[in-house]
Parts: sequence; C-alpha cells; structure tokens
Amino acid sequence: MKNWLASLALPALTLLLQACGSTPEPVVATQVVGCSQPKGPLAAPEGPALVSQNYGPNMTPVPLNSVMFSHQQLAERVVVQGLFTERAEGGGVRVTARFVNCTDAPEMLRARISFLTKTTAPAEAPSGWKPVPLGPRGLGLYSEVSISTDSVNSYVIELAPMQ
Repeated sequence: MKNWLASLALPALTLLLQACGSTPEPVVATQVVGCSQPKGPLAAPEGPALVSQNYGPNMTPVPLNSVMFSHQQLAERVVVQGLFTERAEGGGVRVTARFVNCTDAPEMLRARISFLTKTTAPAEAPSGWKPVPLGPRGLGLYSEVSISTDSVNSYVIELAPMQ
C-alpha cells in the first residue's frame, strides 16, 4: 500500500515542482492616475468662444463647451478627462463632466454650468453650485440638465475650490 501511495505522490510532486519553476503569466499592474500638465498658462482651445470688448492681454476668450477653472493652481491639480452631452428624458440637454484628481490628497470642488443660446446669450440662469468630491488620484463627476428644451446650443462649466 505504501509503495502504491509513493508511486502516486512522486509524479504529483514532480508536476508541482515543474509548475513552480515555470514562468507565470504576466500580472497587469493596477493603473495609477498619471497627469501630464502643460507648462505655463492654459491656452484657450480653438473654436467658438465667448468674447466681448478687448480688455488687453489680461482677458482671454472663454471657449464654449468647456470647463473654466477659477485658478491656474486648480488646473494644475485637476484635469478634465471628458465632457459628454445628450438629450435628457424631458427634452433638456444633459452635460456631464468627468474630472481626475492628479494629486495624492483629496480635493473638494464646486461646479456650476451656464447654458447658452446660438448667439451665446444665456438660455437660462446659471445653475447653482454643486459639490464635486475627488479622492486622491480619483475621479469625480458633475452633471446638470438644462431647463430649456430647445434654445440650448452650448455651455460653459465653471470649476472652483470649495469655500
């Protein structure tokens, strides 16, 4: 009986040792948020923008369908990963922004949106400020639906630190 057990154990042990010596499948590392920041002040993207009188070099146009940061330092810590628009169930326009915290510390932000007509006039009053919490190296979402159902043509989201 002992010889019979030994004859089974030896091949099993050989297979186990071979498996231990084999190269394991590569393990995919957990992704860590990496943020590449442009050097210097942020440049306005190309395309339509809110413009008014020329106030000189201290005033830049605000691009439409974008996020406007209240401070350059905030733009260095948080990036906009995506902006999404869709028609909501009631006919309004839903805009969603996804933000990424590029730091190892939590961020508490606030956001609001202005919906605009084809002529960039306000389609309605700006939304109220909403909190946007971001964990360290984490994602955060901000979403708002317009009250207007047919006059919204563009938007601008304002992003600021929580006060």
